[in-house]
Amino acid sequence: MLAVFYLSSFVPNTVVVFVDVLIIYYAYTTSEIRRHFVLQLVFLPMLMDMAAYLVVVIHDLPSLHLDVNLFSGTSVNNFFVLIIPMQYFTQLFVLLAISVIHAVAVFYPAKFRAFSSKDVRMINVIIVVVAVIGTGLGREKRRSPLQKLHWD
Repeated sequence: MLAVFYLSSFVPNTVVVFVDVLIIYYAYTTSEIRRHFVLQLVFLPMLMDMAAYLVVVIHDLPSLHLDVNLFSGTSVNNFFVLIIPMQYFTQLFVLLAISVIHAVAVFYPAKFRAFSSKDVRMINVIIVVVAVIGTGLGREKRRSPLQKLHWD
C-alpha cells in the first residue's frame, strides 16, 4: 500500500518538475528573468520542488523498495531529511512575500517600481535562512517533561 502511495505521488510530481524546468529554461533563454524580478521570487519554490523530487527519487523510493535506509548515518541522510520541511517553509514564506509585494504594487506603486533584482535576491536569501531556522537546523533535540512522560 505504501508503494502505491509513493508511486501515485511520483507521477504528478514528475509532471510538475518537468513543467518547472521548462518554465525556468524559457525564462532564462528569453531574458524574462531580467525584466520581471518577481519571477526570481517564484523560482525559489520551483527549485525547492525539484530538490524534494530528487530526494524522493534518489532516497525515498529506493529505500522503500529495498526496505533499508540507503544513506543511514551519513550527512547526506540529514540533508535529505531537511529538504521536505525546507520546501514547506520556503513555499509558505514565498507566498507571504508575493502577497506583500502585491500589496506594495497596489498601494505604493512608486516604491514597487524602485524594487530591483538585488532586493528580490535578498528576499530569497532571507526566506531560505528562515526556512533553515524553521526546520530546526542546529537545534539540540530536547524534550519537555511532558514529552518524556509520553515517550518513556
